[in-house]
Amino acid sequence: MEASAQLDESAYCRNSQDAWASFLEARFDAHGRTAGSSGRAARLRMAELELESLRTYTALSKRRRNAVTACGSVPPEVLAIIFAFAQDIWEPECIRPDTINKKAKPSYRMGWMSVLHVVYSWRKTALDNPQLWTRLECLDIHPQFMPRTLLNSRHMPLRVHVRDGDASGFLDIAAPPLAVVHGWLCTPVIKRTEKLVIAARHGIFESWMAALNAPAPIMTELELGVVCQRNQPFHLQNALFANQALPKLTTLSLTGCLPGWDSHLFSSNLTSLRLSLAHIDFDAGMNHHDFLPTTSIFRQLLAPMKSLAELYLHNFFPRDDSSHEAPLALPSTLKTFECTCDEWDAFNEYHQNLWPCIEIPRDAVVVFDIQIEAFEELVDGIAGDLFMPLLAMNNREHPAQELYLSAHAISLRYSSQKRQGWTWQWPDEDSTSDRDALAYDRESGSRHVIAWTPMCDNVPQLPLETLQAVYFCSDAMHHYASPAKWLDVFGRAREVERLSIPYLNSLNLLSAMVPQGDEDLHSLFPSLKVLIIHTGSLEEEKASAYHAAVDLSLVHLLEMRGQAGGPIRELLVHRSMVSWEIWDRVRESTSVSFFGQ
Repeated sequence: MEASAQLDESAYCRNSQDAWASFLEARFDAHGRTAGSSGRAARLRMAELELESLRTYTALSKRRRNAVTACGSVPPEVLAIIFAFAQDIWEPECIRPDTINKKAKPSYRMGWMSVLHVVYSWRKTALDNPQLWTRLECLDIHPQFMPRTLLNSRHMPLRVHVRDGDASGFLDIAAPPLAVVHGWLCTPVIKRTEKLVIAARHGIFESWMAALNAPAPIMTELELGVVCQRNQPFHLQNALFANQALPKLTTLSLTGCLPGWDSHLFSSNLTSLRLSLAHIDFDAGMNHHDFLPTTSIFRQLLAPMKSLAELYLHNFFPRDDSSHEAPLALPSTLKTFECTCDEWDAFNEYHQNLWPCIEIPRDAVVVFDIQIEAFEELVDGIAGDLFMPLLAMNNREHPAQELYLSAHAISLRYSSQKRQGWTWQWPDEDSTSDRDALAYDRESGSRHVIAWTPMCDNVPQLPLETLQAVYFCSDAMHHYASPAKWLDVFGRAREVERLSIPYLNSLNLLSAMVPQGDEDLHSLFPSLKVLIIHTGSLEEEKASAYHAAVDLSLVHLLEMRGQAGGPIRELLVHRSMVSWEIWDRVRESTSVSFFGQ
């Protein structure tokens, strides 16, 4: 039975009232017995002081009462963990007016900081844990709370975020007062900032840069971005951080802004470097784009970075200076190199200078992603250049093992997938929509090219002779419209032992793999041992008709390969096709198992 059910509330209330009545009489009656009218002022003052004390202890009584509630009795160490999680989903927020109105003022939501006003134990826990106050979303915190927020963090390292405006100019609001800028980025704050992120429109960005006039001895991450359309990047002055080096800087990200190439920002300690010219209009009358480095300067820039692990370039290519120097061998620590481009003029003018300029470690993941609209029409005559990162590898020393092919993406891996990875599948939707879905090889290296141009036309350029496995996406299959086309393109891929196919789209491929005679036994994928079968993509009304034709082709292929002494030993079939009768038929000649859900 609950304790509340055992409590005699009437008796308890009588005892409580008697105790408080007795106590109040003892405190107040003493003042009333003071004789003489001359003491009235003193008696009144003493009574007022008693009331003030009573109010104080009434608040303390409420605090004691709250301490025995469910929320008030949570241990402080548990509360601190809860508050830390709350920060990620309940951030402070500045609500700006929808219309441009000089009289309209932004409003602020406190987010997780509202816990300060719930119960005393919550407030005390929040204030006793300075690590909760180390992430500062500066423009989402009311300026009047700035001093309190900074003091609450005590002397702990800070992560300072300033996000103001967007590239479209939709948030065309006034710049924050200089007092706000210099308050958040005052010298004591900069000196204990370990991560600084500033993304703002040009005019406002300049104000924030002017405030960075103190050394930052513990800063490890710096992200600066100008988020508005411009003809050239914002120039970062050497006076940043009092023109002193950032000795602990390991991560640098610059978007729409660049320093001089001898800047102390390009630290030799960098492990991650991102240079992005997003929002820069290369077709705005700029003939030479002098803000880009020459190939010599680009090599000099990267050469000291012996610990570089990640390199990201967006619309950033070096200018050719006809130096004819040997390519710079990037450090063996480099694990990821991504080059993306959505600006045709930047790509057309400069992309060919990048790949001969550097030599990428063979076990790195390389992604070349071209996001240019109508690229297929623009790229006529230079589509082969897209394959430069794929062909730069010495295939004898580090042979390609696996090929992943879709209409707009090609991947080469330099090691074979373990068996649990054999059933990897191209996304059912557009194969360029999610780069996270690509088959990366972060141990032995892989190369990936993505662009809105027919990739399949350039497959003959690839090193097909060493491939052990090929994975086809359904959108690539129609590029090879006949068995003869398949033989023509993939005839050199004689070592392939594993093939992943979209079943409903594979009629011509299956036909091409059927031996036509003893002398033609090894015409296409002669070493094939394992066939991985996904459903494929086909209009529903055509699927049933193609289903029968593909079934017959598969049965014929298995029979002919078996008779010729080169049997396909295993079929791995997606479970969505488990009810199809064809699998009972082919079990007579090969092993069939199902995967997936």
